This record gives sequence, C-alpha cells and structure tokens, in this order.
Amino acid sequence: MRPALTAQRRIAALALAAALAPAPAAATGCLAVAGLMAFGTYDPLATMPTDTTATVTVTCTPGLGDPLATAYTLTVAGTGSGNDATRSVAFGANRLYFQVYQDASRTQVWGNGTTSGAGVASSVTSIALAVPALRTHTAYARMPAGQVVAPGLYIGSLLVTVNY
Repeated sequence: MRPALTAQRRIAALALAAALAPAPAAATGCLAVAGLMAFGTYDPLATMPTDTTATVTVTCTPGLGDPLATAYTLTVAGTGSGNDATRSVAFGANRLYFQVYQDASRTQVWGNGTTSGAGVASSVTSIALAVPALRTHTAYARMPAGQVVAPGLYIGSLLVTVNY
C-alpha cells in the first residue's frame, strides 16, 4: 500500500514540478530612443532654410524561439499641429514650421505611415538569443526660410514609434 502524501510532500512535489516546467518564451522586444532635434537660433531674415539632424536608435532583443533578425518600421508622428504633414514648434500662438525627412537631401518625408509619408523599414540581427542588437538612424529636419515670427523659445515634440 502506498503511503498518503502529507501536505508538506505535496507542496514539495508541486514546487519541483513548477521548477521543471519550461519557462514561457519571452517575445522579441524593441525600443526606439530619439536624440534631441535642435534648430538653434532661427533668423527670419535668412534666405536659406535651417537644417538639423537627430539620431534615433532602435534596440531589439530576440526572445527564446524567435529568429535572430527582427524586422521593424520606424514612424514619426505628432507635434501638436494635428497634421503631421505640417509639423511645427510653438511659442504661445506663434508657430515655426519644419519637416522631418528620411534622407540627407531632404526629399523623403519621414511620416507616421498613413497621412504624412512612409515610415522607415529596417531590421537588426542579434548575435544570439536574448542579446540586444541596435541600429542607429539619422532623422534630417528642415525649417524653411522666411517665416516671420516673434522672438521666443519655440518648443515641440515628435512621437517616434517602432513597430515590429
């Protein structure tokens, strides 16, 4: 006859079963971190546009059972203007308009993927599972010349999203 399991033995048996059970696979995770995009002092009398750049770094870590390569799309949205095709920074009711581009020649708008241009499609490849891989992208921005605005500190924001 088999001895009855005491409460202590049952708890120990459950703890051992839980320890031997496979851990749930962690899913791939990605994070986008954008640097500061500063135009500096804007001169309304200048005849040339004001250009600047910022970096956006994407880090992806493949989970257990996931491929080492992670494809993603990076989008840029928002500034409070309500229209990503017309981005701006503000000082009270005053606005300075600018645009963000994917390329150094500033011809391909870096958009939100729907209303203001395409996102940037890319990928990163990790050297091993659970080891982060990163890729840095450059965001090119241009503020057109000839905008007549009041002097002040103009502030805005962009929302950078990585979809993977």
